[in-house]
Amino acid sequence: MVHIYYHIYAFRYSFDIVKEQILYIQNSFKCKTKVNIVILAPSRQDIISKNDSSHKIYEWISKEILPYEPDYVIRDYVFNDITNVAAEWNTLNLIIKDKEIFADDDSILYIHTKGASHQSPHEDIDTNNLSRNEINRLNYEKNSINWKRTMEYYLIEKNKECIDILNKTEYNTVGTFLNEPMFNCEVYAGNFFWMSGKYAKTLLTKPNELEIDKKNRSTAEFEFINTGVNWKPYSIFNIPWDKFGTEKFDKLLKEIENEN
Repeated sequence: MVHIYYHIYAFRYSFDIVKEQILYIQNSFKCKTKVNIVILAPSRQDIISKNDSSHKIYEWISKEILPYEPDYVIRDYVFNDITNVAAEWNTLNLIIKDKEIFADDDSILYIHTKGASHQSPHEDIDTNNLSRNEINRLNYEKNSINWKRTMEYYLIEKNKECIDILNKTEYNTVGTFLNEPMFNCEVYAGNFFWMSGKYAKTLLTKPNELEIDKKNRSTAEFEFINTGVNWKPYSIFNIPWDKFGTEKFDKLLKEIENEN
């Protein structure tokens, strides 16, 4: 069985991302799939500033998705100011809570709304009159969208290939961008990943759960997927970070879009 854990950070641009990602899931999976959803509302100040889309997302999923998808469930709806853990830990903790129910040959996918706080500048923009900081910000936003789209393609749309790797090889996790752009730390940059049920049962072994600062949002990426016993990671797609936004990478994105 496949279990998906979907972390939704309901900031500014999340609603469109959620609609896209749920459509990818609906169109891509042919096997029985349980989708566990967590909605994290932003801070009170962001809500006041009208940067919160949590209610809109909750209403849309409740009315447009759940009545037609019996294996989709909203497991939690929490507010950033009152949760006692940071960001993605609100969803990763559910994997830990559920790990004893996983069969060894189950496959678990974790995804999130990467890019929720960034606009999507797909179009070409004249940078001649922009400051250096503005150009850097623009490049980050563009790369963030490409980064997200690549993870969605290889880990959601090509899910059968990922599941086959878990079932037929020695690898117990599958992701993209292993070690990119993180230096001296073996993780899947972007934090989308698959794992086997057998491996999931051993998570938070080294370091153990009490040694991890879950109030630090970065530990969700640096101290989760790599904390199980005998971790054997596989990266289905890698490209150096400094190649993002180049002609080669833009060509790859066009090839991905043309396949759909």
